[in-house]
Amino acid sequence: MTDPGPFLSTVAASSAGLVAIVGGLLVARFVTLDSEQQGAQRVLDDANERLTVAIRRSEDARLALKNWDVSDFFEKKVLRTIGDGTLDIAELRKIGGYTPLSDEDLGPLITEIHSQFDVARKTLRQLIPDPEQLSDADEWEMFRNQSHGLPEINWDEVWEIAYAERLEAPRTPSPWRPHIPAVLSLTFRPPEYVALEMQRRDSLRSSLDRARQYVEDVSGEVTRLQQARDAVVRPKGLRFGLVILGYFALVGVIIPIWMMSRAPQKLSPTMGNVIFLLFISAFLALLGYMTLLALRLSRRKQNAGR
Repeated sequence: MTDPGPFLSTVAASSAGLVAIVGGLLVARFVTLDSEQQGAQRVLDDANERLTVAIRRSEDARLALKNWDVSDFFEKKVLRTIGDGTLDIAELRKIGGYTPLSDEDLGPLITEIHSQFDVARKTLRQLIPDPEQLSDADEWEMFRNQSHGLPEINWDEVWEIAYAERLEAPRTPSPWRPHIPAVLSLTFRPPEYVALEMQRRDSLRSSLDRARQYVEDVSGEVTRLQQARDAVVRPKGLRFGLVILGYFALVGVIIPIWMMSRAPQKLSPTMGNVIFLLFISAFLALLGYMTLLALRLSRRKQNAGR
């Protein structure tokens, strides 16, 4: 082969055209992937926000149900028993009746109530050194609103009991006013009130069940969207296509141009065969890759049509 220029230029020109076409398709695919990634991420972020809200609402529903159970169990008869010094959970369960609260839930609450009794009694002794300054008609709410400097009150009924105890402290007999002991509110509840309370608990329980189910639904949606986002971020076969395109550009464009830059006078048959075989191998690899992509696309359309 006396003049290798036409052969090398033909190989380089044809390869450059194919690289430009396929490269343009891959660039368009990259732009599409970037847009799909941004869209998938926005949808995923929205789902994560809804999951955060759902979890918060589920926790609020759980706390609302637990607070109802706490209020239902710690009636005044149970609070009085704690105030008298009984801290045994089993004994308090006998007095308060059934509750879904566990011993782990009741233990800290009983300790807190007992501590609240100590604070209330100590504070009321300081604020009411002489119980005779109060009339039997004075109520706890009135005294609470008129008093300043009271510590934080976490259990209002505990303070009401302690106030009634202070009001019942021994007084000097008075001919003008007979002593009438303060009477705490009765623990008897009418059946209608009990029925309303049970309806309220059933409503809270239903709200909690719905909130938890919604959390499960949104969690499943977030998992599905994450998988869809990951499939867009890591598409199958795209890196392999870039490798084939780079190999084709190397053997079909770069090597021939490099050989022409050295101004060869002749090209041996062996070297010509090597260049031709490299070109054919790269061309077949590129053609096979495009065929696989076409087959995969056709399969997706068939699956989508079913």
